[in-house]
Amino acid sequence: MKNIFWKMITILWIFSTAGFVNAQGNRIETLVIVDETDLPILGAQVLIGDKVGSPFQGNLLVSDAKGETALPGQWKTALPVTIQKTGYVAATFLGLKPSSHRLGLRKKIEAPKPQPGSSENLTNDQLDKDKAFQLRGTTSGYRIVNGDGLIDFGIVMSTFKKRDLFNFDVSMVMSSSKDKITLVGQEVNLPSNVALPLQNEKYVFSFNFDKPQYRLLFPEGGKKSVFLARGQFELQPVIDGHFDGKELFELVNFFNIKGGSLAEANLAEKETVLDINVNQFNLTKKKIVQAPKLNNQQIMIGLSIASAADRLYPQDVKIFESEQKMQLQHHGEAAPMLLAALKNKTEMKPGPGADRVSAALIPLSEGQTPNLLPLINNPSSDSGTLVRLTVPALPQGLSAQGLYLVKSEVTERSIEGGQTEILSQPLRDIYTSEWIEKIDVPAWPDDSNLQTRLRWEVTLLAKSSGGSLPPPANPGLVKNLFEQASHATRSSLTQPAAK
Repeated sequence: MKNIFWKMITILWIFSTAGFVNAQGNRIETLVIVDETDLPILGAQVLIGDKVGSPFQGNLLVSDAKGETALPGQWKTALPVTIQKTGYVAATFLGLKPSSHRLGLRKKIEAPKPQPGSSENLTNDQLDKDKAFQLRGTTSGYRIVNGDGLIDFGIVMSTFKKRDLFNFDVSMVMSSSKDKITLVGQEVNLPSNVALPLQNEKYVFSFNFDKPQYRLLFPEGGKKSVFLARGQFELQPVIDGHFDGKELFELVNFFNIKGGSLAEANLAEKETVLDINVNQFNLTKKKIVQAPKLNNQQIMIGLSIASAADRLYPQDVKIFESEQKMQLQHHGEAAPMLLAALKNKTEMKPGPGADRVSAALIPLSEGQTPNLLPLINNPSSDSGTLVRLTVPALPQGLSAQGLYLVKSEVTERSIEGGQTEILSQPLRDIYTSEWIEKIDVPAWPDDSNLQTRLRWEVTLLAKSSGGSLPPPANPGLVKNLFEQASHATRSSLTQPAAK
């Protein structure tokens, strides 16, 4: 009797921990559907194939409380798998073989929509309140020396996940949201995440700099970690550059980042206050980096990157011309990384091609020249389900890691100054472990009745052939693509609205 009792306990344990098992107690292959925190998703619809009932009946499944669905016996060859669940961005995984997989969905963040028939003409302040959770506060602890020709400043930036850095954008360092101040008798729009403590300097005549507060915007609430970079810049070349029509980010080579602070906040309300002292640590180390050979229409943005828990944050930033050498500063508490981002000079500001970038996240070492993927042309598409891409040749020392495609709905609304803001709402994430030139996206779930424009954003991922990267924090195709990649190149296509 004792042996029978323990056998029953063992069988119950297998059922409770191993997911699906057959009558013989053997493990059945399953798909496990999880969210971005690796928790199971109940009630996700899972389609195996191109449409319901094809290539076999019973190919539409639903995940249980453990996020699991058993693989149908009719699944014999590699097929696309599409998953949808209310509140999440739908996802398609191309070419999955009939075996166990752990597949993830990301939460959907609803983009604001323009009111039908309204010209809106919203102000920047109205836009910020409408679409974002705002973190604001003052910065303190600067050691001001008036009249030294140097301007002390702070820049508050969100920390990032590795996946974010492969989509590097200038606004990740200098916010696209603006605050107005008066400078040398003129009204100037400064990035809202820049803080200037009260100080007095002279440019033809004496005047005060005084923007003690910063503002940083997030698309959703919750716990956030930020990095405040503390530094100085020379007054005259930066003011001259401003009068020449340059954006503040274009002048970062005049910036000397000296240190900074990490801080955390819980964004439970639309507006949260967080005051930060700027003197948590100093940047005491320097390493020389050299840009690769570029054509005269390209630049490389180089950032030294540090890690805190599972988050990454930039410490120093410089803009490199072809084969130029410069120093990047970092603190010595952990092994620093280098984010090298290749951009076309004409695509540094908002507009067509602004999201085109080739980025590498690799260990930062003295005298290194990063090996970068080429910039790629925009994809093409003549439907909502077929995308074509010209795949570039891989540079020596890199191997293909996968492809990530995002299908989004695009709308517009007017803002002050006669400008237009583009609003993007992701509809589908598409993943594959190979670089392919023709991407067939299953039409399910059906979004063919959209009357707005579609945007296709494609990212090709690669990794150093001989390099060793730490294993991903969580297993699964999606996370592996980004966690084990060291290089990425991306571009996008925005189509006209359907008629």
